[in-house]
Amino acid sequence: MLRLTDQGLTLRGGAPDRLTGRSDGCALGKAGPWVLALGLIRYAFVVASHFLDWLNAPLPESFRRKTVCVWQIVTLLVAVLPPVNALFASITLATALALLVWSFFLDIHWLYQRRHHHDVH
Repeated sequence: MLRLTDQGLTLRGGAPDRLTGRSDGCALGKAGPWVLALGLIRYAFVVASHFLDWLNAPLPESFRRKTVCVWQIVTLLVAVLPPVNALFASITLATALALLVWSFFLDIHWLYQRRHHHDVH
């Protein structure tokens, strides 16, 4: 559930994620836009799955998905460290975003190819 407060946009469901423009948490100046882009991909997928039922089909286990997730987490952690310059942070976060888009594309393509296998007539 999304809630707009004076601290920013808050997502309630598990641990709260604050998506603010201030320099707190993961929304640091050099990482803020990347954090939003990386996070919004998942929410776009969830919204799309409400309109395209085939996106709700189960996916098989994937080492690729796990690897991209780990890369994303490590990159975010490294990017917000004070000694890391903005250029390096942007390059590594852009790589994480590209890997995430590629991973989602492969999963969506896989689900699309099998979309009629789950239909009941």
